[in-house]
Amino acid sequence: MSEQVDLMEPDCVKACIQRAEVVAAGYGKRMTPVRTYIYKRLLKEGPLGAYELLDGLKGIGNSQPPTAYRALEFLESIGLVRKLRGVSKYIALSGESSSELTSYVVCRECGATEQAMLDDRAVSVFEQARTLGFSEIDQVIELIGVCSNQSCKDAASSPHG
Repeated sequence: MSEQVDLMEPDCVKACIQRAEVVAAGYGKRMTPVRTYIYKRLLKEGPLGAYELLDGLKGIGNSQPPTAYRALEFLESIGLVRKLRGVSKYIALSGESSSELTSYVVCRECGATEQAMLDDRAVSVFEQARTLGFSEIDQVIELIGVCSNQSCKDAASSPHG
């Protein structure tokens, strides 16, 4: 598992891009301009959906949804991004292996996302799943809730929210 990266300074983004090139090469692939653009945006801006990533692709590559989805699938397959399924957004990962389990807390109203490190007690959930016969378990816990932003709280408590 790779660690989620914080929104980064330019030097850190550059280092992550260089690391991504090494990771991709390890799979016999390369970071194309489209893959690099998408990974860089996720590093700089945090969780984004595929359609949000289409902005800016003109001049780099085809700005159609399949282009973004193919790049995201590739980046996810080599451990550089993670899809937050509850909100259909993607986050950048560092590409460095980490044995620490993580969880993501996502606001269902605004999509704000925070990473929370889990302690060793969380390992037992995954061990129980294996005991029950499950394999190839995605070791991510994603919690969906409402953040502390007042407008989100208001929207969540609205009868139409």
